[in-house]
Amino acid sequence: MIVNTYPRRVLNVFYATSKYFIPYFSVSLISLLENNRQIDLRIFLIYDFKEHQLLLPIIDLCRKQYGITVQPIYQDTSIFEGYKTGEHVTVHTYLRLLLADVIPEDVDAGLFIDSDTIVTGSLQAFTELEFAAYNDTSQPESMKYLYAVKETREHNAVNAERITSLGYPTTQYFNAGVLFINLKNWRSNQSTTALLKLAEERMDDLVYLDQDTLNMYFAGKWKALSATYNGLHLRVKVAKKPVIVHFAGKTKPWNYLNWHPYRNEYYKYLKILPFRGNKYEDFSYRAIPKKIAGNAIEILRIIKHFILNRGKANIH
Repeated sequence: MIVNTYPRRVLNVFYATSKYFIPYFSVSLISLLENNRQIDLRIFLIYDFKEHQLLLPIIDLCRKQYGITVQPIYQDTSIFEGYKTGEHVTVHTYLRLLLADVIPEDVDAGLFIDSDTIVTGSLQAFTELEFAAYNDTSQPESMKYLYAVKETREHNAVNAERITSLGYPTTQYFNAGVLFINLKNWRSNQSTTALLKLAEERMDDLVYLDQDTLNMYFAGKWKALSATYNGLHLRVKVAKKPVIVHFAGKTKPWNYLNWHPYRNEYYKYLKILPFRGNKYEDFSYRAIPKKIAGNAIEILRIIKHFILNRGKANIH
């Protein structure tokens, strides 16, 4: 049996942030609220630092300006001691593996959104998505656990091949920045325990850390969302602006001389925050030559993109 997890027009949304990412998460959350006033939103925020007061400005703003209560959930990340991290990735990225255990049990499903995103349109469609019941053998496993957006063509091919080589055959690799999750079925399947065990066992093989872990565990067990709900690796504006723009990788609008095509959308929502701080986190006069050189390379990539795609960038 296929079940609609939500009463109509209600959407649970999950964020996870570190102390460093508070400003960027705040912009993402404000963009979500600005463009989804017609939906009854329940916001859950998982964080991994003890200075809870750092979250009070955004929590108060959401309550006073939008009438939205943000439910903060502290999670000690010492359980990830020894887990692989990266230059721009801390252990807080693994928090999404814990969603089924840390989100209140009365929440059956919801939408996880990465902090380095902006929401530019309605998420009403997520209130109408359906899952199969966990014990329904008449439905495929792909209907039970997860909706996600497949990586762009060049990223999908190489990563699907890599995951297959690790013993998890697949031709489809998803980006974990936007996930619509059936928490009830994750709990029934004890997915949290299995995901953590898998991450620990394959730690040396992980390239994209928690994202690789999710792709291995759910290989062949997820449904594809329209790419508009996770606009990835964008070098130019597309014909139809993505509903969720994901500043994946090193291309972040809070970096000085950034060339992301939707950086101005980020700045628009940044201006709403009374505690927005500096527009750029990495501005310095000494760094300008290096930034210019890096952007020259990016301009050449954009020109190449136009030539290969004949200027007809689109997203579906």
